Amino acid sequence: MSKNLERLVSKAKERIKNNNVHEKSYHEFEEEELIGIRKSILKWYDENRRILPWRVHEISKKNQNSQRAYEVWVSEVMLQQTQVATVVSYYKNWMSKWPTIFDLAKANIEDVNKVWAGLGYYARANRLLQSSKLIVEKFNGEFPRDAKSLEKEIPGVGKYTAGAISSIAFGLPAEVVDGNVIRIISRLRGIGGDVKKANVINYFWKLSKDILDTTRPGHFNQALMDIGASICTPKSYSCNQCPIKNYCVAYAEKVANGKLNNLFTKRKRSIDNDDDFLEDIEDCDICIPNKNFFKEYDVSNYPIKVKKDAVKQESYLVMLFEMTDINSSQFLISKRPNKGLLAGLWEFPNILIDNTKFNSKSKSKKKNNEDDIIELDTKVKHKAIETYLKKLNLDFSNVLNQKYLGRTKHIFSHLHHFYYVEYIQLNKIGKSLQKYSDEDYIKAIEKLKKEEFEDENYKKPTKKIKLSKVKNEEKEKLSENNIELRWIQKKEINKSAIPTGMKRAFSLLK
Repeated sequence: MSKNLERLVSKAKERIKNNNVHEKSYHEFEEEELIGIRKSILKWYDENRRILPWRVHEISKKNQNSQRAYEVWVSEVMLQQTQVATVVSYYKNWMSKWPTIFDLAKANIEDVNKVWAGLGYYARANRLLQSSKLIVEKFNGEFPRDAKSLEKEIPGVGKYTAGAISSIAFGLPAEVVDGNVIRIISRLRGIGGDVKKANVINYFWKLSKDILDTTRPGHFNQALMDIGASICTPKSYSCNQCPIKNYCVAYAEKVANGKLNNLFTKRKRSIDNDDDFLEDIEDCDICIPNKNFFKEYDVSNYPIKVKKDAVKQESYLVMLFEMTDINSSQFLISKRPNKGLLAGLWEFPNILIDNTKFNSKSKSKKKNNEDDIIELDTKVKHKAIETYLKKLNLDFSNVLNQKYLGRTKHIFSHLHHFYYVEYIQLNKIGKSLQKYSDEDYIKAIEKLKKEEFEDENYKKPTKKIKLSKVKNEEKEKLSENNIELRWIQKKEINKSAIPTGMKRAFSLLK
């Protein structure tokens, strides 16, 4: 055991004996620790770094430029809420299509969404596009170099991304804090604070700045990412392989608890009944109050798991309208509004359904069980489809085949969508319009435009949808209330900018 680890174990014993009561200074680094941590992390990185398409190992003035900044920017935005293994292929495709920021600035949102399709959180793609236009127009394609300017000048670039670009692309001393860094530092310093609170997050930024190696900031920050991804993971952590184990408070607490013969775990006394045992210590204002002390000490205690808010659930009837004739088959899609969730993407017609309109077949006694086997009330479903058929200038006599395909679930970070998928096969749409002249056709469409979707059985839909056949051309589109409608062939669906959840719903059609 190293001398520093022995020192940390000794401090940890006092924390354990005092039922987790400690001063804020317990979390601070000593200068010798900082020197050792920086040296150990960079040595490990040089020997174990991940080979990724957006990384350049040798830093020189030649590659410290805006092209590197563009590459780092794209990769960091893609990596938000997305695993590295998933991002690699998307990054390569993106850079192949738009190798420079000037190329991206000339793109349109349709093409960008197609390349992004399947990666999720589509607002990121739109921000990349819009910000690239700004950088080209305002800065002639040159990125600001320091983190503060990047965060201030580039829309969508937050403190973390700004720090990553500045340190990795330009070699400037800029710290970063994300999930990986929070996990590493919380364990490294034994911080039991609620990471949702501003004072706790600010403290992580302070400590991240303290440990940063200013001679190789980009490599140091990337090393933290790699350690967090491969060693200091949420559950399957590998302390024996960790290059900074000798500086880790969480590891020291685990060792200390063992040396105390699991004193803390065995006593199982609350602070309310043990005031006489506590020393006169000014409590830490970063960590959660002492009454929430651990049942046992382990590295996985950090960061503290805070109870999450209940996730909102919404149910949708998704209708796969297929238009068939002898020579072709097409599906109807509708474009979402340019603002809000999944902005600007295409989807299959759908309606938000009141959750009371379901018949449950579940034997579970729990209410709102996600795994309940439920189906949409037949009358409600019939009414919804009939309403859509009217917008298509059709009725049920035009339906060749109809069947319920099942339910799929799509998870967003803040809500869960349940899609109840209905397949409706139609004969040639527009049959009732073919007798019209072009002038009559236009009048018929204008009449449909004036109609509003209203149904007392439903909550207000996310949008008003009026569906009509666009004459002749498969890809000809109709704009109604800023909503575009389009018929596409089946083979085009996977290539189109359709959200993963909707593609999963479509996959039920076999």
